[in-house]
Amino acid sequence: MELGRDQVYRIAAFKPRLADVLSLVLDISPQQSQNRTYHVVRKSFFDELRRRVPEEKRRLLEAEIEKIDDYFERHFTPHGLGVAVYSCIPEDFWEVVFLHTRPRDQAHYDTVPYIRPLVDLLDEYDRYAVLLLDKARARLFFVELAKIVELDEFADLIVKKHKQGGWSSADFQRHHETHVVWHVKQTLEELRDFEARHPFDRLVVAGPTEVLSTFVDLLPKELESKLVGTFTAQIIAPPEEILYKTLELEQALEREEELSLVDQTLELAAKGGPATVGLDDTIQAALENRIMRLLITETIRPEGYECPNCGFLGTRPDGGTCPLCGEPLRHVNDLIESLIRAMLRQQARVELVRGKGGEKLDAFGGIAALLRF
Repeated sequence: MELGRDQVYRIAAFKPRLADVLSLVLDISPQQSQNRTYHVVRKSFFDELRRRVPEEKRRLLEAEIEKIDDYFERHFTPHGLGVAVYSCIPEDFWEVVFLHTRPRDQAHYDTVPYIRPLVDLLDEYDRYAVLLLDKARARLFFVELAKIVELDEFADLIVKKHKQGGWSSADFQRHHETHVVWHVKQTLEELRDFEARHPFDRLVVAGPTEVLSTFVDLLPKELESKLVGTFTAQIIAPPEEILYKTLELEQALEREEELSLVDQTLELAAKGGPATVGLDDTIQAALENRIMRLLITETIRPEGYECPNCGFLGTRPDGGTCPLCGEPLRHVNDLIESLIRAMLRQQARVELVRGKGGEKLDAFGGIAALLRF
């Protein structure tokens, strides 16, 4: 299991007994980081929490706010596109999770951590290889879960190839176009060998337009099937720039896949197949352990009821007692959070749908599911 998944399960399982937990989720994409907008957003959310939280909880809340403020002002370095921070001082609980997607800014002070922004980390993630090249050099990066690693050994191999090729400066000037083709072919040869030793799922290529065109034209079929996009960049571009541009491509691909998944689910449900649409039917399917893949949007946030004894979920109080075990039901501010935790226990997949797919799903209540049977 990946580290990201372990961390999500650990956060989801945390149920403080001594105090509430403060959850802060921020968009820290380059657009927000450039002017440090997330600092303003953070302080605004904390001011709102101070106004909403009951008097008896404010002293503990202030301590949590002070700890998170200290982290952002003294230790925080933006990484990825989003960050989720969780703190519960009385129970020595502290977690920081960097996200590869742009989340909605929000803050919650509640009995359990707010985990909806973390569900993306539960997916099986593709490993991206990002090849950056110009007319004479090449660099290779791996991107996975909003982290980027440069493989220096690849650049060294390309330099070695050039020395073995015997191209002098005069040769380069006289045979410029021939040299570019030769360089691209040598880079492709090394990339194929490298992929055999260090497999990757998807390929992104960056560089000057002329080199990109030559590269795509010469791409062999086994690598062509993995190519998902290109972008222009200088060979000296810092890893952070390569990471953010790769994440933008990744996000666009994910939005397309989510829209297709929503269409598939809605069509299946309309035909009476193994799918549900809407809150009540989906909750019922969850209680029957039939959900294979849950689809939710960022906006759906219904109140509801949960049985702390057996895990029953409902949208109505049903007389205040659980219809399954008879224990008192507990009111929850966000029933979807309880549903996500139920999905983790049932080992079902959870998809947080954004973009056009999210807009389409919102028109049907913001929730649907593909069923096992």
